[in-house]
Amino acid sequence: MKYCDPRESADRLLQEPEATMTELYAANIETALKTFITDHRGMLTREQAISTILENWFASHGYLPPQQEGRRPEDLDASNDD
Repeated sequence: MKYCDPRESADRLLQEPEATMTELYAANIETALKTFITDHRGMLTREQAISTILENWFASHGYLPPQQEGRRPEDLDASNDD
């Protein structure tokens, strides 16, 4: 049996125009993605779900600043202390 480096396989798949996303990861990831989409009814497309998952992961691991709403520190005072 010939050894196949998975990194080379992924590179090859990314370069081939016929490669689909499901060829790049395991079936359990596909199942998890479908479950995520089902659980988040507002997701209209697969791309939106993937984008949301990646954005949440990147933010929670420090690669993106968290999505926060609020006032800037210099705008805080006793009148808006909630």
